[in-house]
Amino acid sequence: MAIDRQRASELLEEAMSATDTRGFDDEFLSDIRNLAEVMRQVLVRHLPTLGSTVVDEGAAIEIDAGSRRRGRIGMTSLLEQLELAAADRRKKVIEMRIVSLSDVLDKLLSDDLHDHVPDRNSFVPLVVGDESYRVMLRSVGYKSGDDDPYVSWKMFDGVRGLLSENGPNNLMHLFAGNLPALGIDADEARLLALRNLKRLYAKERYRFDYSESIFEVGGMDGLASSLLFIPDFWEKQYKGLGEDIVIHLVSRDRLVFFRHSDRALVDLTGMMVALGEIGILIPGKLFEFRGGKIAVYHPDGVPRSH
Repeated sequence: MAIDRQRASELLEEAMSATDTRGFDDEFLSDIRNLAEVMRQVLVRHLPTLGSTVVDEGAAIEIDAGSRRRGRIGMTSLLEQLELAAADRRKKVIEMRIVSLSDVLDKLLSDDLHDHVPDRNSFVPLVVGDESYRVMLRSVGYKSGDDDPYVSWKMFDGVRGLLSENGPNNLMHLFAGNLPALGIDADEARLLALRNLKRLYAKERYRFDYSESIFEVGGMDGLASSLLFIPDFWEKQYKGLGEDIVIHLVSRDRLVFFRHSDRALVDLTGMMVALGEIGILIPGKLFEFRGGKIAVYHPDGVPRSH
């Protein structure tokens, strides 16, 4: 169902009223969750039967169209556009984004979604928490004993890898039922996804001042958290810092890392993550690069990699 400019304007006005949003000033934009909730309300009003949930601390909206049809709409690129736009143009920027949602929703709602043959060069590995994954399974009617409908695997206790198709504005999770059309199995799909991720990584030119105490990483087409799958990146940071590393996945598109020996910073971050006071992609989890391997960070210093 197409959305024209007039309808986009109407939907946005309704969403603003529902969220008591009076405008899109810098204070509003300082928390991406504000923007995500406005956009979620747009979806609710455009398609009332469509399930939608703000995830990743506001970095995306998970959309559930039933019958095992589930997708994702990213918010970070829209936020970046709004931050660059003049204050009096921001509403128009959002309206144009609403118009562009038509293509995403049409693909999700099409009857042949599960007959869709993914582009072998498009799917990539994501890091997801077990609780988020259980929500995904419930949304597609999964019951204990059923085959996993997605292409996923255990990485660590409480953490999974998940394959998704990477689009310019959204991620569409890869279903196991798509694999026969590609002529590959789940293990081969994982290898292909890693190859695609490495291709994204090869385009980046990360440079850090190793005299600093904390390092922020973005890029990777909004998939910076998936650098957890790229040991070469962490080997380079280990050499630059000269010691082991603690990693905090802030959101799908952003992570920070710092020295393992900076106990004050490590402990403070761990406490704030545990209290839910800072953004965290995987609730309650920090990671580490130690002994040449990625593992879940444990304060007792015992890495438990899988």
